[in-house]
Amino acid sequence: MALTINEEVISKTGVRFPRAYAAGLSYKHGETPFLEWFLETLTVYTDGTTLSEAPPVDKIRSDYNETLTYPLINPETGETIGTASDQQLFCILYSRFLHDLTTEMNRLAAVAAG
Repeated sequence: MALTINEEVISKTGVRFPRAYAAGLSYKHGETPFLEWFLETLTVYTDGTTLSEAPPVDKIRSDYNETLTYPLINPETGETIGTASDQQLFCILYSRFLHDLTTEMNRLAAVAAG
């Protein structure tokens, strides 16, 4: 069985390991879309405190690949629950953006209306 995110971190107590703390998506017209993973080196101590440091490589760029598929892993359980593709990922992120944008525009309109 795969480790959950929390188990993964706990299992590395006292060990420095890289982890992604943020991701960015670039989807500009006329350019190849890409993801960027922003990395840090994390050390977890036995008392639960952590130390975050900038690693030698602070980001990884991953260009969109419409034929790429990869395991879809539930971060809470560590279990593989299917597969995903870059096309599905970009559709999900774009749809979430549209949802969040609509929510924020409605919120701003309500504030402006008093």
